[in-house]
Amino acid sequence: MKTKKTPKSKQKKKKELIANFILLLIVLFVLFLFGEIFVRMTVGKVLIKNYEPNGFLYNRPNQDGWYNVQKGLKNKMEARINNVGARGNDVDIDVLKADNKYAFFGDSFMFGWFLKDDETVSHHFQQIFNLSDNQVLNYGQGAYGFKHMVASYYFNEEYFIEGDLIIMVPIEHDFVRPMDPPKKRPIYDFMFDVKRKSSFLSYMYQKSSPLIMAFKRSANMLPPVDLYGPFFIEESKKQILRLKNTLDERKQILVIVFYDFTGDTFTPGYIDDARQFCNKYDIYCVTNIHNATSYLTHDQQVGIDGGHPSCLANEEVGKTIAKFIKDQNLTLT
Repeated sequence: MKTKKTPKSKQKKKKELIANFILLLIVLFVLFLFGEIFVRMTVGKVLIKNYEPNGFLYNRPNQDGWYNVQKGLKNKMEARINNVGARGNDVDIDVLKADNKYAFFGDSFMFGWFLKDDETVSHHFQQIFNLSDNQVLNYGQGAYGFKHMVASYYFNEEYFIEGDLIIMVPIEHDFVRPMDPPKKRPIYDFMFDVKRKSSFLSYMYQKSSPLIMAFKRSANMLPPVDLYGPFFIEESKKQILRLKNTLDERKQILVIVFYDFTGDTFTPGYIDDARQFCNKYDIYCVTNIHNATSYLTHDQQVGIDGGHPSCLANEEVGKTIAKFIKDQNLTLT
């Protein structure tokens, strides 16, 4: 015969469930705290990105940290984000705002993915002209599209003055990479916010991301990717012209570097189209990056991840941009 549950027994069970839940939270918090301390001691502190409501993202200023550990701790990738949010050494802000400078904007190619601070395009460029840290800024960021680069310029516009060179360094796909406001998902947003600030959770996420991506592919959860283009479309050209108009009004100089370092990434006619566009609208454009790196083998062109430029490739790109600046009499004094 079944015994009927009394209100007291129900209340007791409810208290037990609450107590067990609280105990579980305490255990998870202790594990998280231990994991965070352990990862910070053994791996280091992760670079923290900030996110704006419009979809723009950027590295938080004044931090040193790692941004990728997918190739193991031996190949841990670290960077210094300076006091104005650019990659590299700190600058004197008063000098920065008073003197002319070269400001680079781009995606992970410009940031220097899987490379050290002194292996980026901007650093090689700086060495060629023997410039100070106040004269060269690297605002490259992984996952940037051209819209992000433009947004980054406006986000940091307080540092730019008349006569500055604003150098945009997109790869072909960047012209169609969206920058959209994220969907409002309170629980997901909270968890994402915790993860981006946690070295432990960021480390675990990066280590498990190949499995996560494999699962998403098998479950057809990834958005379709256009591999064939064209990407340098009319909307892309309008974006460039709007930026150029702004820079012309501010008496700043726009330079576009079409950075694709392997010929097989081009949509047919892409570079010719870029040249014609730049000539038509009198825009300074570097369109010979592929020629500058073509003497390198594929293994020499790419870094340890097999998809981003190597230090050697970036050195050649830095030389090519520097030569263009000299040839066009754009060298800052």
